[in-house]
Amino acid sequence: MKCRKNDNCNSPPLDGFVSSALHYDVKFAQSWTSDETSQPPGYTRMNRETENRFGSRVRREGYLLRTIIIALILGSLVTGCNDPDKQKMKYHRKGLIYSQRGRCAEAIAEFQKALSIDSDMADSHYEAGKCYQKLGNHAQAIRALDKARLLNPQLNVKALLQIADVYVNMGSPTLAEQAAYDALAAHPKDIEAAMFLGKLKWKEEKIDEARSWFEECAATDPKHVESRLMLAEIAMRDNQPENAEAHLKEIISEIDPTNVPAKLALAKIYRFGGREGQAVELLRHILDDNPNNVVARSALAEAYFSIGQLKDARTEIEAALKGSPASAELHSLLGAILLKQGDYALAVQHLTKAAGVPSASARTHYLLGLALRETKQPAQAITAFRKAIALSPDDIPAHLMLAQTLLAEGSLEQALREIDLVLSRDPENNSAQQLRVQAHALRQALENIESLLAAEGLSKADVEKVKTALKAFQTEDLQTVKTICQDLLQSAPNSPVPFNLRGLVFLKEKDLASALKDFRQACERDPEFVASYINIANVSMAIGSYEQALQNHRKAMELSPKDGTIPFRYVRTLTTAGHYDEAEQFLKDLTRKNPSHLPYRLALANVFITRNKYSSAHQELEQILKLDPNQRDALYLLAETFAKEDNLGAAAAKFELLAESRPLSGLAGVKLALCELALGQPEKAKSNLPCSLSDENITPLGRAVCSLLMQNEERYEDAEKLLLSLPSDEMDDTPYSLMLANVRADRQTQGPPATLDSKGSRFSEVFVKSYEGLLKSKQLSPSDWYELNLGIALAEAGWQRPAISRFEHVLEKTQPNTALMEIVGRLWEKEGEPNKAIAMYQSAIAADSSYWPAYYRLAVQSFRAGETAHAEESFRSALKYQPNSLFILLGLARLYESTGNDAQALKIYRAIDELHPNLAPVMNNLAWILAKNPETLEQAVTYAQSAATAQPLKADFLDTLGWTYFLKGDYTNARENLDKAVLLDSSNPTIRHHRGMVYLRLGDKKNALADFRDAGATKAPFPERQLNDEMIRNLS
Repeated sequence: MKCRKNDNCNSPPLDGFVSSALHYDVKFAQSWTSDETSQPPGYTRMNRETENRFGSRVRREGYLLRTIIIALILGSLVTGCNDPDKQKMKYHRKGLIYSQRGRCAEAIAEFQKALSIDSDMADSHYEAGKCYQKLGNHAQAIRALDKARLLNPQLNVKALLQIADVYVNMGSPTLAEQAAYDALAAHPKDIEAAMFLGKLKWKEEKIDEARSWFEECAATDPKHVESRLMLAEIAMRDNQPENAEAHLKEIISEIDPTNVPAKLALAKIYRFGGREGQAVELLRHILDDNPNNVVARSALAEAYFSIGQLKDARTEIEAALKGSPASAELHSLLGAILLKQGDYALAVQHLTKAAGVPSASARTHYLLGLALRETKQPAQAITAFRKAIALSPDDIPAHLMLAQTLLAEGSLEQALREIDLVLSRDPENNSAQQLRVQAHALRQALENIESLLAAEGLSKADVEKVKTALKAFQTEDLQTVKTICQDLLQSAPNSPVPFNLRGLVFLKEKDLASALKDFRQACERDPEFVASYINIANVSMAIGSYEQALQNHRKAMELSPKDGTIPFRYVRTLTTAGHYDEAEQFLKDLTRKNPSHLPYRLALANVFITRNKYSSAHQELEQILKLDPNQRDALYLLAETFAKEDNLGAAAAKFELLAESRPLSGLAGVKLALCELALGQPEKAKSNLPCSLSDENITPLGRAVCSLLMQNEERYEDAEKLLLSLPSDEMDDTPYSLMLANVRADRQTQGPPATLDSKGSRFSEVFVKSYEGLLKSKQLSPSDWYELNLGIALAEAGWQRPAISRFEHVLEKTQPNTALMEIVGRLWEKEGEPNKAIAMYQSAIAADSSYWPAYYRLAVQSFRAGETAHAEESFRSALKYQPNSLFILLGLARLYESTGNDAQALKIYRAIDELHPNLAPVMNNLAWILAKNPETLEQAVTYAQSAATAQPLKADFLDTLGWTYFLKGDYTNARENLDKAVLLDSSNPTIRHHRGMVYLRLGDKKNALADFRDAGATKAPFPERQLNDEMIRNLS
């Protein structure tokens, strides 16, 4: 549109923009201008010429009005009537009082009384407009504010900005922006208008535009504090603390030395920059001037908390609570402090108060879950962790603590779902890996009990005692088992059986350290007692000591070469530990020695499939079927391999071969139906997978495939019901929530747009925004929505390639959609195609430079490839848009540790500890770094104690604690903790070396040399190798 005469061509053209928001007439706006007789609804826009004409008319009419008023006043003096000016001002002042007290309805009534005397009283219109806004009456607010600015041009800018604020409340940022531009057109240097636009852009996350507005404000008025505060906040968001600090110091030193917000922001920079002492000093100065400043006192408590001064932190937060007893944030912080102090019951009280408000954060619910666990309230803890996850789906600690609590309560399947979810997002997460192994180890704990009866050295009476103990064990009468074991230790002290059996009791009681100790005692009693080596391996898997597990599996295989189950346990341990090359080679050697042993060949084929080596899997499976054409497991794996290769026709043929000999059921039947749906054969799929809404035994994947059948038949309501009937913990998963949204979108293609229900889901906010854009775009046809759901089901079956082809087909039909691109990138990652994943993430960033999950995934890929510079750049880019993400912060901290940049790693770990306190790996890593500096050794001990307390079965954490004691010179505590660490992971060379050093300081050269030699015997590299070799030479 061309610029017309008298228009302000520097501001956006605004003709007709208000009609999209409100539909009412402003008739009073039509009476004063001759060239704009059809102004659109909303506020009346004026150019400068119109303002001049309006001003002249106001002056002329004002002269006449003053004449009339003077006459009336003179008349009132004669007649004794009330003075109208005084009366209207009385009503106006009364309205102001009501407005200040928040009694808006009564205030409006008073302003109306004033206006009934003088309808042109601009101030009353303006104040009434503000009250209408507070009451949510947006149309009346705009009318009143518009009237005020028309009556009094001096109110023009002020009223326009108030109108803009109304539009913000209405959720109409475009209209708000245009109103603010009109204010600037009337007064180009108005700082308030520029600030409004800057804040609007900040809210919209258009950071560069926001920065430009704030910089303009600061240039207009170098002493304008608020603009500099906003520039400091932007600098912090952009990870430029130096720039932020410069802005804040300029405010304090040159503009307003008493400015508390600037001082608070500067204190925060000090805290996150590792300058806690400066933060404490600054906050103390604020409180000296204003002891009742609750915000400063709370910040001081957080500063003390971050440096481990818990007593001081508690004192400050309790003082702050006296000034603000209902503050949920203060109760939450006090709860976190009490957790660290071990006062769990009181922590529950305060965290329950904090979690009771609707605005409670995910962190508050997470902390409450921790406190409830410590006070033996697992059911309530599970609820709290679920609430934390609902608010913050990416909160790994909450998922892990939920899994740990579910595991402790015996809910293995639910626990494994949480563990697998974490590993799907962070495959290298050690805590999740250990929890998964522990869950599987618990399942297997009883497998070797029967071998106890074959042990030598037991009398007939003792054998009967063992049988009785086994029966008691099966009924979970653990106290009886312990009593019998105690008797056996008296009657057969040299037998491994009572130690092994009691170890199983400890395992059942989740006392893994005691279980491991007893299993070792059993091996000492009889070095050829195979069951104990297997049990040691199981416990080692549960606590993440994979090398120790592998050592014991090897010993068990050496002692019992004919036991065909042990090699499979060994392979499972290798793959869990990520030693795929070794697992593959081990199975190849076994099949070479035993070419007709089909279980070994099947295991090898499985490893090939896991590693996406489909050609090798084909060859191995064809060999098996030559040996046994009816081998069903081989046929099933062959079908899986074809499906993974996107050869769904061949996959369906193999599944049908399975069905010829025996009707398919369970997962195989579901997968055959899925193949047929993907091949466009819904009738065959329907015949192979009868679907019923009342079938409670159908698996989640089965429900997904059945919902596809129903969606294909346009039975949308049934498809929705089937997906909604999934257990709540399944519906929290991304795939099924997406499927539900897609079904609703398919159903409403011609109607209102569907939405993505992200409540309780694991979506990131940017993912939801992007996907809902797709749902609302109307770009996709019913067949496209069906294609998307087919892709989701294929991905859930583990068939990445055919899933990717469906998603990419839909992507070709839409505008670039970052959510779909992220899905495809993650599928390429699972398929072992990092370059294709990287290309997809780069496309997502090209489509939306603020889509932080793509930066994060790029960082992970670069880190894995050893490209640390690229990884750091991507992590930093992600942090720019998601500064508090635990995923991103942990990844960046690990990167800095791997490159030896301890200073940066320490800074980030401190930030994580503040955001997610009591996260054991973070506390352990903090301790390890802090221990390198004698000045922070005490802090290191505190963190190491907390980490070891949180995870007492983590050998690395006990090693850190033992080593910090060693550095401190406390050799007794050092040995105690390193003994525990060696018990849990005797194969770790660093732990053995550390204990050797402790023995040496204690004067026990014999044991020191033994540990140094054990450490040196390992083939794996370890940091202390050179020093360890030197110690061996010196002591030999």
